[in-house]
Amino acid sequence: MNGDPGLAYAFALHLDGEAAARFQSIEGLSAHIDTIAYREGGRGPVRHLPGTAQVSPVTLRYGVSSHSGLWDWCNASVAGTISRRTASVTLYANDGQTEAARWILYEAWPSGFRAAPLEAQEDKIAFEALTLVYDRLERA
Repeated sequence: MNGDPGLAYAFALHLDGEAAARFQSIEGLSAHIDTIAYREGGRGPVRHLPGTAQVSPVTLRYGVSSHSGLWDWCNASVAGTISRRTASVTLYANDGQTEAARWILYEAWPSGFRAAPLEAQEDKIAFEALTLVYDRLERA
């Protein structure tokens, strides 16, 4: 295994195409389609129709960023100014450079975040968790 500590941050967050942060883990990348049960003519077997498709919030954990725009975006949401952006989450291979997978979250905005303890000697902002909600998920 490579000794580069940066490889621990295998996920990168890009906002509108611009690199914003690196994270160690991601959870919640999922979608669900509600079902509508019905019976034709009120008799016979119950059939299921597809209903509303929904995506789940995504939580990125244990991240670092020197991008002040990410912090500003989070604070604006808390202040009530929701700014929807196209976010992409990239998984990097073990070399830390090769893209292994990418997911695009359309119309994303931060619904919650928790900053890690701040260190006076660090010029980066550390996040324990950043939760994004979004309208549509796509695998690129």
